[in-house]
Amino acid sequence: MLMRFKNMLMAFVAVVLMLAAPSFTEAALGDRTLANGSSGSDVAELQDYLMTKGVFPYHTSTGYYGSITVEAVKNFQRKRNLKADGIAGPQTNHALKVLRYGDIGKQVIQIQYQLKQAGHYKSNLDGIYGNGTVSAIKSFQKQQGLTADGIAGPQTRAALDRKAKRGTAAGKNIDCGKHSIYSEL
Repeated sequence: MLMRFKNMLMAFVAVVLMLAAPSFTEAALGDRTLANGSSGSDVAELQDYLMTKGVFPYHTSTGYYGSITVEAVKNFQRKRNLKADGIAGPQTNHALKVLRYGDIGKQVIQIQYQLKQAGHYKSNLDGIYGNGTVSAIKSFQKQQGLTADGIAGPQTRAALDRKAKRGTAAGKNIDCGKHSIYSEL
């Protein structure tokens, strides 16, 4: 009887662990569709991108997808002429990851750092996607044989990830000597 109880208990624990395993892993933005009630590092990354676009009202990400995040996503979707349903699915996530003139925040600092490492950005890392960042992106795009439009879309960001020094990929932790830039700040 005791053996049977142990076996049942072990089976129960195994099932619980299998069901809980996705919540133990770290997901990146775009790995899954995010909606009200979601939580995790991918939600925090979503919120960071929403801050970059100027539609998330907090100064830091929470990692919880509540009503404020729903409204921020809807606001972004309306600005980009996407279906404004407050759900961060593939189209919304793709549009969020495209950085362009006027964006601000950590993601911009990360690409500025990569551009600096690649020799294309000469200014201070200020997190503002202004004329200097546009010019540096265009220079990098020309060098890489990409369309030189000054927008950091998927092809440009992938090329930056390949070209930049190890440990500096966009959206990842960056060690800048005395200062570190973290994607979870």
